[in-house]
Amino acid sequence: MHVFKSAWQRDLIIVTIVTIGLTAFFLSVNAFEVLEGWFEAYESWGLDEYFLGFVALGFSFIWYSYRRLIETRTILEIQSRTRANLRKTSEEFSFLMSATPGVFYSCKAYDDFGAIYVSESIKQLLGYTSEEYIGDPSFWAKRIHPDDKQRAFDTLERLLKEGRVVYEYRFRHADGSYRWMQDQLTVSKNKDGKVERIVGFWIDITDVKNREQELEQRVSESTKDLSIANNDLNEEIKKRKESELAFKKLAETDELTQLPNRMIFSKRMEEIVEQMNGTDQRVCIILLDMDHFKHINDTLGHRLGDILLCHAASRIVNCTRETDTVVRLGGDEFAIIITDFHHEDEVREIAQRILASISKSYDLEGQMAYSSPSMGIMIATGSEFSPEEIFQNADIALYETKRKGGKGFTFYNEQLSVGVNSRREIELALRKAMKNSGLELFYQPQIDINTGRIYGAEALLRWNHPEWGMVSPGRFIPVAEETRLIIPIGDWVIRTACKQAMEWQKQGLPPITMAVNVSPLQLMHHDMVGVITRALDETGLDPKWLEVEITESLAGERKSIEKLSSLREIGVHLAIDDFGTGYSSLERLQTYPVGRLKIDQSFVRGLGREGYNGAAIEAIVQLGRSLDMNVIAEGVETLEEMQALKDMNCDEAQGFLFSPALPPEVFADFHKVHTPKVLMPKIIDGTVEASVNG
Repeated sequence: MHVFKSAWQRDLIIVTIVTIGLTAFFLSVNAFEVLEGWFEAYESWGLDEYFLGFVALGFSFIWYSYRRLIETRTILEIQSRTRANLRKTSEEFSFLMSATPGVFYSCKAYDDFGAIYVSESIKQLLGYTSEEYIGDPSFWAKRIHPDDKQRAFDTLERLLKEGRVVYEYRFRHADGSYRWMQDQLTVSKNKDGKVERIVGFWIDITDVKNREQELEQRVSESTKDLSIANNDLNEEIKKRKESELAFKKLAETDELTQLPNRMIFSKRMEEIVEQMNGTDQRVCIILLDMDHFKHINDTLGHRLGDILLCHAASRIVNCTRETDTVVRLGGDEFAIIITDFHHEDEVREIAQRILASISKSYDLEGQMAYSSPSMGIMIATGSEFSPEEIFQNADIALYETKRKGGKGFTFYNEQLSVGVNSRREIELALRKAMKNSGLELFYQPQIDINTGRIYGAEALLRWNHPEWGMVSPGRFIPVAEETRLIIPIGDWVIRTACKQAMEWQKQGLPPITMAVNVSPLQLMHHDMVGVITRALDETGLDPKWLEVEITESLAGERKSIEKLSSLREIGVHLAIDDFGTGYSSLERLQTYPVGRLKIDQSFVRGLGREGYNGAAIEAIVQLGRSLDMNVIAEGVETLEEMQALKDMNCDEAQGFLFSPALPPEVFADFHKVHTPKVLMPKIIDGTVEASVNG
């Protein structure tokens, strides 16, 4: 608790107390005696105790006066500094107000909201003076844009309730134009909590609003453009899907007969066998081959032969049920898949209908022709057989029908396999052939259509059994796949082909690309990259002269893409074999690290003849060009096929028209002798009058 109201009252009381104390001290005898020694020197001056008391009182007054003087000086210095600070603050505030890109103001919070203070920056901002604003209570209200006035007054009402608002409106400039203003308002209250005035800050946001409007316009235009682009994209996606569907249909449909092709046959068989697994359901395959069809082609021509095949296909379909699947495997070979039956007699009845219908005469543009079917029938139950075994057994039954003279059908039984090399016999003989060097490679030339140059050779596996003779790859390759013998066989093929390519180069032949086929088992479950790398290192063959061919279905596997990419990195070329018999998404095909597409020979047969438009080949060629891939057609056998491929801008070809697969020494001689001018004298000139197979 404070006793004194001010410092001077405190000091006066202290001086009074001290003076009284000193006076009492000097009036005291005892005190005088104590100090007697002090004043002996002054006795000659006649000093007594009363005089000393007054002296003490005088000293006290002087001390008090000095103290007050010091305090007064301090107060004056403080006041001087305060005035200087206030002046400096005022100058800084004025500078700040003039430098601020806005206007500070305050106005009444009642009646007409008349202005109390407006910063001088209003002149720069809106062209008015602060005196004009303050002198006219309705200055603000009269200059708000009519469309914004009601919203502005509503905002002031909200301000009085909420205490702080920020809003935007248009305000008329002194030049008559309207400017967009942002107003930041805060209320000022008295000690009773009543709103007394409004404090605000104006800034001009006209440029911001203009940019917003410009941006909105751009967004609107961009949205419109985006909408147009989106429509174009949707249209492009629609066209691409239609193209994919059309390409898928081409890939799954035999172009000549419009029946499903071999790819559909394989897929359907795999699905059926998988569904049959563990059940007593049955499936039947009828393999059909047209008797004497080669004679019809040779005598009547390929065009009429194609017409006969179309008639035969139609007759087969008419003899089967809706639940059956009829496919053309290629050439004059057909297959029928039957699932919905209970007895063998039902299958026999279908086969008899087909036999009777196909054996009838054919009117081929006024010329009568005759043919008959040879059929092999295989019925399998549950998971007893794989799709490949079912097909092989049906083929064995077909062979038996052919052996007996054709025009009929044979049901498969185990006794038929005795004389047709059973799977076990083939496996044992194949192992023996591997051990005794019984396998060999033949090489089929690959031709550049535009120049006639032999640019490559495909290595093809051959097996000449001492008793069976030449064994078809279609018989022993499936067995090799099933028993995994294909892995060591494939490794041997790669090493031998690389060695042979290098040997030809050492003989002085121009370097050519060596193409080797790689099986799915070899690629997916074996260190194929390591095998190829070692083969290249051991033989010294440059990787750019080796091409690895894989199946279309295998090209899309993630694991295979990784391995193929590794091969591509070291310089090995990659190709998709039998392209068109599988189905590759156009989008995924772009990601494959391949540089060549091989058109399956089933698409080539009949090309160039009247009525065979070759749309599938043309689509594949165009696809290859769009993906910067070379396209080669295999199975080329006639000049018409060759000329049609050339007209479609197909890059390369191989087939019996040029040469069958040859032993290595014969191939070397063929390469030396058959220069482009000898091999393709008429194709290069654009005519097909003379044979090119010299």
